[in-house]
Amino acid sequence: MDRLAEQYGGNGGKALKESEQEEPARLRREKAPWEQERAELEDECDLLQRSVVLWVKEAIGR
Repeated sequence: MDRLAEQYGGNGGKALKESEQEEPARLRREKAPWEQERAELEDECDLLQRSVVLWVKEAIGR
C-alpha cells in the first residue's frame, strides 16, 4: 500500500505542508452549502412525487 501511495504522489509518510493541511478544510467548507442544497432538492423531489401520486389517484377516481 505504501508503494502505491509513493507511486501516485504520496509523500512517503512525511508531514503535510501547511497549505496541504488547509486544502481539506477549505474543501469541507465549500461542500457544506452544496450538501444543504442537495437535501432541499431531495425534499422538493419527494414532495413533487407525492403530489403526482395524489393527483393521479384523484384523476382515476380512487
